[in-house]
Amino acid sequence: MLLKRFSDQPLIIGLHHHLALPKFALKPLTALQIRLMMLRNAPDFLRLLEARRDFVIFHCHLHIGYRRVINGHIQVVSAPSTTLGDERLAAEPSFTEYDLGLSGRRGLRIQSGREFSCP
Repeated sequence: MLLKRFSDQPLIIGLHHHLALPKFALKPLTALQIRLMMLRNAPDFLRLLEARRDFVIFHCHLHIGYRRVINGHIQVVSAPSTTLGDERLAAEPSFTEYDLGLSGRRGLRIQSGREFSCP
């Protein structure tokens, strides 16, 4: 397993599907929509991420920009669309550049972020 193989190195994880849905919603989601947006084995995946280590996970399936912390050590970043914008805020297309730093817990933490508009 990759997490064990790289247990002594900081990791950035990129996923398409969500580990958890945002607390806000554009409209009520159907069970089918939730099933299609969520990583099917999200609870199992989260259990693999040991608590002694910090992780940064990027995903984008909803085209909504937000950040969330899960279990105190997993920073999740959801990206808006660079062509459609942020569907929740009806914002113009954009992207955010993040600065990451070592956390002291064999992992990474987001230090800062700068948002840029797409031409």
